[in-house]
Amino acid sequence: MIHVFNILQVLSVTDTLMLVTVVPIFCMPNLVEYTGWYSSYHNYGYQMALVHLLPFVFIVQTSTIWVTVLVGINRYIAVCMPYQASASAPTVSRSK
Repeated sequence: MIHVFNILQVLSVTDTLMLVTVVPIFCMPNLVEYTGWYSSYHNYGYQMALVHLLPFVFIVQTSTIWVTVLVGINRYIAVCMPYQASASAPTVSRSK
């Protein structure tokens, strides 16, 4: 069984990647329109962001969802079947 600490680390990495990749696609156009900075973003930067980042955004979004499901399954097993969960958890004596 995978430790919940490792799953939560993966979840934090995927959530961070999601936030970093969403900014150029969904936040920057509104920021450029509001402030007027980097006016060439609509002509060049936005198209490049869509072509290269949008597939990665979908991959990261899907992986975030599945890691959240994995956390739920892990917690379900730990709460509803504690004896089976503790029997499958790695220990120092088993790893030798």
